[in-house]
Amino acid sequence: MRTLILTVLIAIIVVLFLPLDSTTHFPAGVTSVVAASTAPNSSTGGCQAPPALSYIIPSDIAANNSQANVNCMAWQDFIALNWQASQSSCEADTAVPASKFGQPNNTAPVVWETYKEVSEVFRDNAVPPSAWCSQGSESALHRSHGMPAGYKILGTEFTQPGTNGAWLTDQNGNLTLYEIRLNKDEFNYINTNQLYSAPIQQVFAKEPGINLPDGTAKFAQYGKTGSMEFKASWVELPDPSKWRYFKTSKAYVVGPDRKAPPRLVTVGLVGLHIIHKTAKAPQFVWATFEHVNNAPSTADIQNNELLAWYTYYNRNCDPRTDHYHCSPNAQAHSKSPEHPLFPQQAVDPYVAAMQVVRENPINNTTVDDIAGLNQWVWDLIRQSNPKSVFLNYQLVDVSWSSAPASVPPGSHIPLTAGNPVPNPGTQKVANTTMETYFQNTNTCLDCHASAPIAAASKTKALASDYSFLFSRASAPLPAKVASSAKK
Repeated sequence: MRTLILTVLIAIIVVLFLPLDSTTHFPAGVTSVVAASTAPNSSTGGCQAPPALSYIIPSDIAANNSQANVNCMAWQDFIALNWQASQSSCEADTAVPASKFGQPNNTAPVVWETYKEVSEVFRDNAVPPSAWCSQGSESALHRSHGMPAGYKILGTEFTQPGTNGAWLTDQNGNLTLYEIRLNKDEFNYINTNQLYSAPIQQVFAKEPGINLPDGTAKFAQYGKTGSMEFKASWVELPDPSKWRYFKTSKAYVVGPDRKAPPRLVTVGLVGLHIIHKTAKAPQFVWATFEHVNNAPSTADIQNNELLAWYTYYNRNCDPRTDHYHCSPNAQAHSKSPEHPLFPQQAVDPYVAAMQVVRENPINNTTVDDIAGLNQWVWDLIRQSNPKSVFLNYQLVDVSWSSAPASVPPGSHIPLTAGNPVPNPGTQKVANTTMETYFQNTNTCLDCHASAPIAAASKTKALASDYSFLFSRASAPLPAKVASSAKK
């Protein structure tokens, strides 16, 4: 009997003093015993190509198109693209072993961070971009702020699309900062066809038509991966003790006050959109990832299954002192999802923290077992590196078209959404750091089906193959003006 009592006491002590990054069956950021007891079962959902701890980027969906297969492809994309990069090739550093995947406190760029930033491609006056992976950045951000190459510059993009300029502030009073990049296949297509020029776009879109590479032999001159775009959300991490839980980078941050000098800080990745066009997915595969400590879901709050800390949620929020009165996602109770309330610069301070809540829980259904797949991938990563920062990132969901269709030349917006899955009527795919105010309204394809080329008129605008990047193109300077500028 005494032996049994001693065993129970030891077990209790082990639980009480379990370290934050111990080898458990839940992410490193999860410290709640309740969360541990309700951890989902590890499962690939029956996908035909389970993710591997590999730097090889998949070129298409495995076998047949299904939710399970696109989910596994999304995680494989995430793993491969977050491998530490060789800055001389802008590809994965194959000398870095799996045991170093997501090594804490490593600010070296990962693969997607070495890709072209959008302002490096679509430059003022349609100036051609520099060669792929050329040393020294030519981004507008570096040029305008006189910052050294080799560092991100964040802060020029801090508002969310379709919100009349609304932003997202974390619990430390720091703005969420965004960057957009594209891969080599898409860059080669734009650069080769001079689609960084608005006038050329307007002719090209009619014939032969803007049709981004999908990795097949037809587009072999551009690459074999297919077109990819990335939108990342970052937040400043003033507390060094938190760095080991995030994919971190060094960045010069510029604030809304452009008179203030840029600050060199450590930022942590809190969200990542990855879209990937392939032969089986001409409408792209739309995957989105988040840090597990971003925000709780409504179910987490109702069931009191909260983590020890969140970046965008204060479990002790006081409505009497909080600027937004602790309203979820800064929404007054009278507001509906169709007509959300947006923070406004005139009345809402940038430093006021927002109480973010995930309105749609991570799926755990038989057809779309995201929670089970996340657990399976965490187990996979943990086997090689139990301290990997990527144990703290989760796939939120993946949207794809079950009725894929090619886009004919001269197509106008809106393009077909191709019967998107999951069914938008029952399950919205949203990232709390990028679609904070639209978690239950629009889907990825709702917006991107109406992405136009750069054009003077918005009426009957020609389509850009689901990419809003093309609308950033400008026109070249007139010959006389350009000649004078060179003198």
